[in-house]
This record gives sequence, C-alpha cells and structure tokens, in this order.
Amino acid sequence: MNRDIRALPLNDLALAIRRGEISCLETADAYLERIAESNPEVNALSYVDEQGARERARMLDTLLARRTAFGSLTGVPITVKDSFAVEKMPATCGMKRFKDFVPTRSAPAVARLLRLGVVILGKSNVPESLVGQDTWNPIYGRTYNPRDRTRSPGGSSGGSAAAVASGMSLLDLASDLSGSIRIPASWCSVVGYRPSQGMLSKRAHLPWDLDAELEPPESVAGFMTRTAADLDALYRRLWPRRERPAPRRKRRIAVWCDPMLALSDEVSRSFQRASAALEAAGYELFDFSPPAAAPELVEMAKQLTQAEISFGLRESDWMEFGGLDVRAYLHLLDQIKRLRLQARAALSSVDALLAPATPSSAPTFEELPSTSKTADHWALAVSALQLPSVTLPLARKGAEAPVGVQLAGRHRSDATLVALAADLSPVFSE
Repeated sequence: MNRDIRALPLNDLALAIRRGEISCLETADAYLERIAESNPEVNALSYVDEQGARERARMLDTLLARRTAFGSLTGVPITVKDSFAVEKMPATCGMKRFKDFVPTRSAPAVARLLRLGVVILGKSNVPESLVGQDTWNPIYGRTYNPRDRTRSPGGSSGGSAAAVASGMSLLDLASDLSGSIRIPASWCSVVGYRPSQGMLSKRAHLPWDLDAELEPPESVAGFMTRTAADLDALYRRLWPRRERPAPRRKRRIAVWCDPMLALSDEVSRSFQRASAALEAAGYELFDFSPPAAAPELVEMAKQLTQAEISFGLRESDWMEFGGLDVRAYLHLLDQIKRLRLQARAALSSVDALLAPATPSSAPTFEELPSTSKTADHWALAVSALQLPSVTLPLARKGAEAPVGVQLAGRHRSDATLVALAADLSPVFSE
C-alpha cells in the first residue's frame, strides 16, 4: 500500500485524500518509510520530523472527518530546503554558527504552503552558506546523487533534488539565485521551477536576515517536483487566480545555444536530440538573438549575485567579497533593466525559449572541481534576463549521466510556461 501511495501523482494523491480514500497519516507514513530506507545512503534530508509530521497528519485527518474547511494541498507530503525558516525545525544553512538555531516562526513561503494543508516531513540538505555546485557542509556532510552515488547532486538545492529524485518527498520548497534549483534538477533528473520574481516570498531565508522586510532582488523561492504534471498541479493550487495559460497558436520555440558558452559533448548531443524532438512534434525552431552576448550577461548576473549575497556582510568584508559601490550598482540595474525589456519583446512572438540548463551532465566527484567552474553559466545567462524557467529532464542514451534543459518564458507569464512544460515533458523524455 505504501508503495502505491508513493506512486500517485500530486493531483491524484490530493484528490484521494480529499475523498477519504487515503488518509493523511497513511500518506505521511508511506513517505517516512521511504525516508528510513533511502536517507541513510543518499543523505538528502538533514532533519526528519517524524513526530511532528504524524501529529499534523492526524490533525488534518480529524478536520477532514469533521468536513472542516481545508486547503487544496491537504495531506501532501513535502520537504523544505534547510535555508528556509520553519517553526520548531532547525535552520542551519549548513553553517556552524546556525547549528543550534531553531526559528520561532516560519518563512512566508512555508506559511503559505502550511495554510494549504501540506505536511512537512523535514529539511533538505545544503552546501555551507549555500555556496558551491555540490551539497556538503560541516554539520550534515555530503548528499549523494540518487541516480548514481558516484556523482554530485549539484547545489545549492542538492538535497531538495535528491529527496524528490529518491522518492522521499513529493515536492520540495527550494530556492535559486544563480542556478541553485536548475543545476540540481538537471543533474538529478527531476523538474525544477524558478518562478518570476515576486511570485512567492523569499523572506526568512538564511543567510539573509530572517527579520528583513526586503525581498531579495534577484533570487527566488521555487520548487522541485518529480514530474512536470506535478508542477502544473502544484501551480494551479498555489496560484489559482493568476493568469490563464495563453492559447496555443504559435508553436514556435526560440533556441539559445551560444558557442561562447561551451557545452560538453554529452550535453550537446542531448540538446540536439531535444531540439529534434520539438521539430518532430511540430514546433518551428529558430535561433534566439539575445540583447547582449551570453558571456556579458553571465558577468552581469555574477555582479548582481554578489551584490545580493553581500547583504548583511560586515563592512570589512564588503570589498573583499567583490561588493559594488552604490553608483556602480545603480548603473548596472539600469543597464540590465534595458536588456530585460528587450528580451521580453524578443520573446513576445514565441511560446518559450529553449536553453541548456548546465554546460555538463551530472559530474562524478572527481570531475566536480573542473565542471563547477562553469556549471552555473547557462543558469546565470537566463537569470540575467529575469526569465522564469522550468528545468526538464532529457532522455538518456546508454550510460549517459543525467542532464536537463531549461524552458524559459516571459516574465510573469508563468502559467503559460508551466502548462507548456507539462505538455513538452513527454517529448523530451522519449
């Protein structure tokens, strides 16, 4: 029975719970059983709240029995990246100075999910300070890629991707600045969603000041899911009153694959197969002309990333970290705003933009030092244009390592992008 529960897509599970066919406690038990089986080897979860998950599941079952109002995600089991504040759960961000920190209230994004009725099973592991293309920290150690334990799951949402890929969680609340969702999603063969800025609050997310009212200007709160269909079901429940998906009339995809951002042979072959699959499905493909050269966009995105990360640094650390002075930062914001507007205009006549998620497939731990130097370049290029993105797994041939592709859309046209990703996912996985 537990195996059957874990096999259910998000939509089917939520409806079965609502109809009383499956209880919230049965669902939590099924996923906790999977965690007990897999987490010792994968180390995707840094904290598991067995008692709290079961207590919440029982409470939700009581409310359902009384036909009390409940949310559209009632009983759905999730995990949360360790950088988000969750009341009464550790939040370390992989940093020793937060080793014993337990927040007294949850981050706004977490609170929103709780209002919809989710059951939080635990926290997913992260690299120290969320920095790096691998997931290791001095408190909880290393997370392994469940598709191949000799390979990295990526970072910084590596625990998020590994938890979903190994079946320990139906979905994970993660975050992305310079590829933290998209790289692990690509390397672990799961779906990663980086929303448009402002779709979901990212306040109360370490190492950002938990009491800060300011929303981070570049990074976002997003999700890992097993499938694009699960992401579509989640989106419809989180944003039921947002824009409807645009009608499909264009069937046109812009393709961005700049030779100045080199791809490994394996990723290049996978990307070519994905493009060919789109053409076979009846889509017209044409080359995307970005408003600036890809390496220039990457460099600008790196500066914006550094500026955001430096929020809260001591003054003595500011310039050492590469901080911008105020005048340079404002000039950069003005320049990038112009480029983003140009990109949105250029994409107005297409359904989406297809781009690599990472320059390489999931690397072994021995390969990681060399691949990590450029692992975030394609993620940064898309982030620079402030485009929402869904990372979809690509079909593998033989012994090829996991790799994904980015499907990006226009800013604040997320409903159309997510619906399209659900339609195209089978095309890419064949």
